[in-house]
Amino acid sequence: MSFSLQINVGLMTIKKGGLKPYRGKTIFLTTDPDATATSLLNQAVKKMKDFNKDLKDGPFLLLYPDGTEVITVPGTQRPFTLEAYKAEVGKPYQRITVFICLKSDFEDVGENSDLSDSDPEIVIKRPSEFDLADTLPWELQHESSPLQKAAEYEKGAGDLVLANEVQQVLKAESEESLHNLILQNSTIFQTAGCLRNVKPCEKQAFVEEYLRWYILERNQSVIQRFKDGLESLNFLSALQQHSSVLAPLLCFSAKALTASELESMFRPDLSPAGSNKRHKEVLTLGFWADYLLDCEEKATAVCLEDLMMFATGLTAVPPAGMTPPPCIQFLSDSPFPVANTCANTLKLPICDSYSIFKANMDFGIQNAPGFGCS
Repeated sequence: MSFSLQINVGLMTIKKGGLKPYRGKTIFLTTDPDATATSLLNQAVKKMKDFNKDLKDGPFLLLYPDGTEVITVPGTQRPFTLEAYKAEVGKPYQRITVFICLKSDFEDVGENSDLSDSDPEIVIKRPSEFDLADTLPWELQHESSPLQKAAEYEKGAGDLVLANEVQQVLKAESEESLHNLILQNSTIFQTAGCLRNVKPCEKQAFVEEYLRWYILERNQSVIQRFKDGLESLNFLSALQQHSSVLAPLLCFSAKALTASELESMFRPDLSPAGSNKRHKEVLTLGFWADYLLDCEEKATAVCLEDLMMFATGLTAVPPAGMTPPPCIQFLSDSPFPVANTCANTLKLPICDSYSIFKANMDFGIQNAPGFGCS
């Protein structure tokens, strides 16, 4: 049985050689789950023209967030319906965004345009390589050890940050310069127990011996205390047997925040469907999505890390996730954002336009005297 629902509709235009969302032009559209690509396009164009009198005449195309034309459900040969698309992407209807675009703009850009940053989508990343700490109490199979990384560094393939004395030894081109470097740093090499005459062909083994002391042996007491703590409840044994499974939870991997990641992380706390408050909140969520993209593209006064710090007190997502889950609430009594970092709650101001929302978000975050206080 058909029923009314709301989705987001945006406008794409040519910017910097590719199709990009037009900031502040995202509106909500009331439609039904049986809507086809053609009917949805007609409804979207009409609604966009009602709210934007300067919109150029068509013809228009209906596009997915990645800039491809809406014809079939992605990954299938089934003709597009809103209900089928919703089931495929796994989003609630109010978080679905489609775009309209002038057919002439779409044809000018062509199929090979880079539209990777067009609109935030939930991206499920596969577990890949993790930056495992070199002082872990086990040796992973098929992983380079700290000593192997030193060898890679000499070839220019590694990114291990070595002590200055080690870098100089690896770069020594003659036997005389190698001996001089070892003498200059004789105190630290003697402490490591590896001070001796070294030939150029032996400098790799010399560096490996020094690194073994620098990374492992000098930290042996600390590592042992760490292992003793992990031994509680037999966790150390489980860690050694299933290291690859537990590594993502225990090892920090520095990676840049993305607009898509933050949008999917913060879940909105919406008023009941059909209420006047819900209408304003859905419009604000469109502004929020645009603001995240502007932060990612450095088109705002703050960056994604600043926004994350304001809302949660953290600049990166912990390996074990966040508890409680971050959420978005809405303000009707303040023009500026407010946050509760203990509850991971970000309260967004309800504004009439994206330009006002963006300016108020920038001002509130930049002038917050503490966590989330604006």
